[in-house]
Amino acid sequence: MSNGGSRSLRTSETDFFIRRENKMVHYIIKLKQYYYLYSSVVDAPITDSLDIDQLTQQIKIREGEEGLRKLPARLKRVEEKGTSAFNYSSVEELIACNRAGENENHLSMDELIKEYQ
Repeated sequence: MSNGGSRSLRTSETDFFIRRENKMVHYIIKLKQYYYLYSSVVDAPITDSLDIDQLTQQIKIREGEEGLRKLPARLKRVEEKGTSAFNYSSVEELIACNRAGENENHLSMDELIKEYQ
């Protein structure tokens, strides 16, 4: 499916625009030792840096028991490629077009970590 012929619409089975009771599931990304929830809508992290316990708590709050059930598979992808997203091959690819800086400017990985620590 195309979006005006210029970009393909990205979709995945469990990570992109999945709605559960009007809640959107976000990607999990890992930058160095930190986890973040990342929104493809705003192209930026939506949490500050999280350890694994904090991440698990956020998933429970946002996605409930279903989110916790899916968490091990998502974390496996995170450990393999830095993101839980099916449709990106690496966290670097995912954050390449981030708008996480002031006035929606791009931030480098190190700048993201510093900004969202």
